[in-house]
Amino acid sequence: MILWWPPGCGKTSIASVISKTVDSDFYHLSGVLSKKEDLTKILVKAKKNYSENRATILFLDEIHRWNKAQQDVLLPFVEKGIITLIGATTENPSFTVNNALISRARVYVLQPISEGQIVDFLEQNMVVIQERYPNIVFSPESLSLIASLGDGDLRTTLNLLEAACVL
Repeated sequence: MILWWPPGCGKTSIASVISKTVDSDFYHLSGVLSKKEDLTKILVKAKKNYSENRATILFLDEIHRWNKAQQDVLLPFVEKGIITLIGATTENPSFTVNNALISRARVYVLQPISEGQIVDFLEQNMVVIQERYPNIVFSPESLSLIASLGDGDLRTTLNLLEAACVL
């Protein structure tokens, strides 16, 4: 599967949930930081798992950062079911992900998180927030303002909250 859309909408969180709920080996690579050697090590383990009827999931964050040749290396392993690929991208996969990989994956278009959902998240986690910042009182208006400034990006919203608390 390819998870596509804006930063902070939960692509990595979805992959994390999958990793905790599926009985398989789960590997996380960054399209920015990983090297061919990193993938090679995972593929060796994946082949062994495949021969033992054990699944291997590869989460490739920022898949659009890999060039077409790097993405091509994945193709035979995805085709044979040796690895299950979860790619995450903020770029349109039609332009940045190898067509052969896209044809073997399902693209899920995610949406920005709504202001109300962000406020709900902050309220549900207020105990943890208050433990970290015990001297700060969060009014409903302040939470709503911070959520709106986050512009649908939960990570940005949390960074704004932290900045507001330490200034």
